[in-house]
Parts: sequence; structure tokens; C-alpha cells
Amino acid sequence: MPGPDFLSQLPSLDELLENPRIKTTIDRVNRSNAAAQVRAALSGLGAEVSRRAEELQSIAPGELFEKLVRRLNDPSTPVAPPSINATGDLLTGWAAPPLPAAAREAALAVAEGFRREHGAAASVATRLLPCEAASLCSSPVAALSVAMESLAGGGVAVVGRSEMRELVEGVRLDEVARRAGVTLREVGATDAATLADYETALEEAKASGSERRLVLHRPGGGATPLAEELASLASRHGAASLVDCGPARPRNDTPAYGDTTPSIEETLDAGVDAAIVATGGLLGGPVGGLLLGKRSVLERINASGAARADLIDPMLDAALAATLALFDQPDSLRFTHPLHQLLDAPQENLRTRAERLAPLIAVAEGVASAEAVEIAGGLRPGWCVEITPEGSPSELLSAVSKRGPGLVLGQTERGLSLDLRSVFASQDRSIAAAFGAEPLQGEPSEGQSG
Repeated sequence: MPGPDFLSQLPSLDELLENPRIKTTIDRVNRSNAAAQVRAALSGLGAEVSRRAEELQSIAPGELFEKLVRRLNDPSTPVAPPSINATGDLLTGWAAPPLPAAAREAALAVAEGFRREHGAAASVATRLLPCEAASLCSSPVAALSVAMESLAGGGVAVVGRSEMRELVEGVRLDEVARRAGVTLREVGATDAATLADYETALEEAKASGSERRLVLHRPGGGATPLAEELASLASRHGAASLVDCGPARPRNDTPAYGDTTPSIEETLDAGVDAAIVATGGLLGGPVGGLLLGKRSVLERINASGAARADLIDPMLDAALAATLALFDQPDSLRFTHPLHQLLDAPQENLRTRAERLAPLIAVAEGVASAEAVEIAGGLRPGWCVEITPEGSPSELLSAVSKRGPGLVLGQTERGLSLDLRSVFASQDRSIAAAFGAEPLQGEPSEGQSG
């Protein structure tokens, strides 16, 4: 490609950072963020050169440099580094996950033209998973709302009381059901429900004249019947069955990393009418909600007004399709998929990084102590740096955020936690700089790829 050849005519990154014209633009930030700004500007310039290769065949290195400076100076196109997630939280949706390179490229290709159609993600999903049809919604909550309204609007949805947890922070299941025109019937205790509990509720709903009945299952909320049992029960009673899979992994051959919930493949094989997947979970794609299931059920859902009103950006569709396609080669995910690269990080690597960062942070202004600590919980064990501030945690966070915008830390009883399970090794330098430490020497052993 012409683009990379042209960009090779520019000075090295270190030389660019020291160039007087560029330094006047980036002196306001620390060197790590400055490097991120220049890399982002170079990436954008490379994309422009690739698109305009023919007309730029004779462009001189000096002209390329001028274009780079304009990109850095143009306030209408600010280059902000992505957040550094040092909370250890990979799946509960505190922020959108890092996308694989294939997803970014697919979204960019769509963004360069006029597009109306979408359906690429649904096509890949039906090939990858045992479902007859698929449909993409703008979020998992939107997918659940659309499905409940289509399958049980004006009727009753039966759900285990132990599964009444929030869908996302601040959004309750009963609120979504009410907006969808569905009456929720909670069954069982707060930690368990039996198949008989569901059956009694379905019989009572039918006896009360409810023609539309739905069995809703959200695994992970206590001891409840299996999806296969609930799907069979719903079918016998003329009800639909819907499973909210949450952030489950796609297939049985997808690395589980300690996740004990059923895979999407396993749920669909149980014979449920429809399932909902949070695409930002172990799929690690753009945030959305993917509906999967039987063709007749999906056609019914897609025909509803709620589904037609949930407009999908073709960029989201393209990015998700590219992400899903990566799961055809599960053994390669640790190389092609950023989220799975984090999950696959060796414990010894995390320990070494924590022990390397801890002494640098310990001598930072406002820090009383910092130590590398092994941690459990979450999908996998790992290592973190536990930080005790000299003052309040909020004061230290304020100081750190000024030097390293975008760094998000966890909070503990002692103070702050830098959990490396959700941090790429390539981000360690930026973290050290945010605490005012000397730049780390040497290259990280692994970083964000894909």
C-alpha cells in the first residue's frame, strides 16, 4: 500500500516529539499522552494517504509533515487518548470495550460511504451459532424491551424472583417490563425457584385470561431450572421462552476464563425460542444487544413497532460482524481480540508488571505507600497495585487525572487499586507518568493487539 511507504519518509516518533513545531502543540501534556496524540495523528494521516494514494503519488516529506502539524493543531479534531481501565472490571459495562482491529477497519469502511442497509452481524451470527435468525438492537436493554413487548405485550412474563437484579446500573427489569406493557409475575424465593413455581404461575396466567405468556430466564441469579427445562415447560403451556444470556461467551469452544454461565451456543441448543446477548461482554464487540433464535419468533419481534423504531447504525453492524467472525478461530483470539488478550495474560506477567509499577507509584507525590498484591475474584485471579494516599483518595485522584486524563482506578478500604487485569502492558508507561514517575525503561512484553 502507498500509505505506509509515504509515512516512512517522516522522522521517527522520538524525533517528532522533539521537533519545535510539534512540541509547542504537545508540551501541555506528559510525554506518554503526547506520544499517543502523535500516533493518533499519524494513524489518521496514514488513512488519508491510503484513501488518496493516486492523487498524492508525488507528495514530498515536507508536505506530509505539514499535514501532520495541521492535524495536531486543528481544534476541530481533538485527539484524546482512550481511557485506561484500571478497575479490573471487564464485563459489567463501565465503558465500551476496546475493539479488535478487524472491527475498527470494518466500521471505518462503512463510515466512508452512504449506507442504509444492515444485517451483516445477523448473517455471521446465524453461521456461527445454532440459531435460525438473528437481529441487532442498539443495546441489551433495548433488545429485552423489544422482545418482551413483541412476545408478551398486554400479557404476563414469569421470572424467578432471584433473577430480578438490575439490567444495568439504575435500570430495573420491572421498569422495562412496564414500559413494554408486560405484567411481571415473580416466582420462587430470593435465592431459588423450582419448575413447579413457574408452572403454577403459567397456569394462573392462563386461567386469568392472559393470551400472551412468556417465561423469562436470566442465568446467574440463584438456583433456578435449566434453560432446557424452562423452554420445554413454556412450550407445553403455549408460552414463549426468552433467555437473557448477558455477557456470555459465544460458543462452547470459546475460552471460558473461569466463566461458569452457559455459553450462547449451549442456551440455543436448549431449544429456547429466543436469546439476548450483550455484545460488549465476552463477545468484546461494540455495545449492543443481539437477539438470536427461531425464525418465526424473530420475524414476530422484527415486525413490531418497537423493533422498527430501534434504528441501528451500519457502523455498529459492520463492527460487530467483524468481531463475531473472529470466533471462528478460538485459538487465535488471544492474538486478534483485545479483550481476550487481557483475559489470557499470564499471571507471572501481571505479577512482574505490578512489582515494577509499585515502587514507582510509592514515591509519587501524595502517595503514602504502594504495594503489589495478588487478588482473586472476577473471571480470573490477577495482580494489582494497592495504593494508600497520604490524604484522601479523591485528592490523589484529582492530581493523577491532571497528569494522566482517562485513568480510571478502583477504590478499596485502604485507598485506591490499580488492577492490571484490565490494563494493557503498553499502557504501563502512561500510568507511571500519571503518577509523576520517571518513564519506564524498555518495551512492554505485550500490549494491545488486534
